[in-house]
Amino acid sequence: STHVSVSPTHSQKDDDGCVRESALKTLVVVASKGCEAAITMASRCLEDRDRGVKMAAVQTLVGVAGKGNAAAMAAVCGRLEHKDEGIY
Repeated sequence: STHVSVSPTHSQKDDDGCVRESALKTLVVVASKGCEAAITMASRCLEDRDRGVKMAAVQTLVGVAGKGNAAAMAAVCGRLEHKDEGIY
């Protein structure tokens, strides 16, 4: 059995968004459906400064979480509210 470790959040230290984006794209391929660790990592990347990384995080959540996954829905919903109450 082969163990593959991919962590886009560890790659966030890399200034190149392509590295973080590639890590997410790999994660969606190697992670099993419903993998909580992959959902957590992808969720953290929803707040990345790079738009491509954010989009890859959404695609990863869709691919890994599966329909109706409570952890993924909570992660996304928690980021829909803006910290500034005046912004909707």
